[in-house]
Amino acid sequence: MKTLNINFNIILALLVLVFFSCQEEEDFERYVPQTISAEDSVVTFSDVETYPYLDVISADTPTVEISGAYSFVLDSIKGPEGSTFQRNKFSIDKASGVISYENEGELSPGEYTLGVGIATASGLLVMKEAVTFTVLEVPISLNIDNASVEVGSLDLGVLATVSYTDNSAGDVTSVKYSLIESVPGFEINESTGEIEKTAASEQISPSFSVKVETNLGIVTFIEVLTVNVGPAPTIDYFQQDGITALTGVTLSPWTAYSTSNPTLDGMDAAGGYEVILPAELSAFSGSFSSDANGSVSIAADAGLPLGVHTIGVIATNASGVSKDFEGVFNLTVETRWDTENPVFTENFDAATSTPTAPEAFNANLTGYALNASVQNMNVFENTSKGVKTVRLNQPGGDVDNPIDAVLELNLTMQSTWKKLRVSFNDGFGFADNRLGWYQRTLASSHSNTGLATGTYDAHWQEIMAFDNAGWSGSSIWSTLTSDADLNPVPFQEVEVTPGESNIYIAWRVVKSGAATGGAQFLIDEIRVEASVPFAAEEE
Repeated sequence: MKTLNINFNIILALLVLVFFSCQEEEDFERYVPQTISAEDSVVTFSDVETYPYLDVISADTPTVEISGAYSFVLDSIKGPEGSTFQRNKFSIDKASGVISYENEGELSPGEYTLGVGIATASGLLVMKEAVTFTVLEVPISLNIDNASVEVGSLDLGVLATVSYTDNSAGDVTSVKYSLIESVPGFEINESTGEIEKTAASEQISPSFSVKVETNLGIVTFIEVLTVNVGPAPTIDYFQQDGITALTGVTLSPWTAYSTSNPTLDGMDAAGGYEVILPAELSAFSGSFSSDANGSVSIAADAGLPLGVHTIGVIATNASGVSKDFEGVFNLTVETRWDTENPVFTENFDAATSTPTAPEAFNANLTGYALNASVQNMNVFENTSKGVKTVRLNQPGGDVDNPIDAVLELNLTMQSTWKKLRVSFNDGFGFADNRLGWYQRTLASSHSNTGLATGTYDAHWQEIMAFDNAGWSGSSIWSTLTSDADLNPVPFQEVEVTPGESNIYIAWRVVKSGAATGGAQFLIDEIRVEASVPFAAEEE
């Protein structure tokens, strides 16, 4: 016979009927719910014996002999010690009293005792041990053909196979295997139970636990397999002497270089080598190669981007298994300038007070008046200001005439030049407001077509735009006393194309506004330096 008693927590949640008696003294009598005895009502639940199916597990509908309205509620749940079940997954239908559990694999074997409350208009019936759910063990045992395996870092294949024994009378009809915790490079075949090493791995010793999902439920088997993976292969690169370890190489964007052959331990490389490049070098992959011995080579004139780049290699063995070796050495790419042997210098210190055409002063220079310009560039000493420079001078009374003048520097290309840079001093004279009437630009080209016929073609590559902050931004006329007062423009890089015969650098001044007034533009201390490949420096 089930235990019957009152659950006062549930009673407080029920609707309490209170009857008031209207008497002259205006007193009242409170209604108190009754405890229903076994003689008042009959409720019969059937216990449940079940496997832990991955489904909703339900008890039968109870037999109820109660007159009037009633509803069911779960009162208590007691599970076996250590169970992984979840209380909120037990439920009861308020109308029918059917008790269910929605199992998703966490319902452990053992006995679960549930108490039930039945609320009626006459009171509350509490059955502390109304139903017992007995969850049976999934009737299988697990077998493994190899519980401990020693394996190489690059070895691949099946390490062990798990299987099961059906301990029932054929109730187990489907089985699916999975690893409880995945380990990169290892997997289990869900149908065959084969545990396989699928990729190269570092030196580790993982233990594997297996989950078996059957038509009767899930069962887990802890640490059924231990795998000891041997040391991973190593690779060492050396400097050209073949003895000193190589950690980095510094070279120019155009330097050709090859490492010595590396030492590879723990694997063969019969399948060859491949260079691993960072993202910023992906566009230059055609300039990198690796031979059968693992030597990494960089082609000449690759034009590599500046910066520090990490180089790695992939070695592949005779079985086709590859091992990535990240960061075997650093590649530092930098540009160095030959400051001791400049390509061209001109400080115009030999200028006189008589304006001289640039080409008459220096054979590498030429002055052009473009687009019907009335002014030209001339080399001139301004004795009143103490400066000797190239000068463009627009007289103050010139109102309508156009100004478009160019100073051109012509250099014969050398095969070793990979890049040039140019610096100079500049200055502006008369009033600050007149800077808005003119535009100054600096450009380069391998052809000066058009200048001789008075036009400036689009093939020029701009080095400094008219709004570049390097140009002098204010007039120095009132304070100008020597060349040292001019504005120093820092080095500007000039791209060159190998194989061309000449490189031209052009300073241009154009009158851009309608306003008029005198103005002077000065150029001095022109210096051009070249960058050439230098031999790789190992460290």
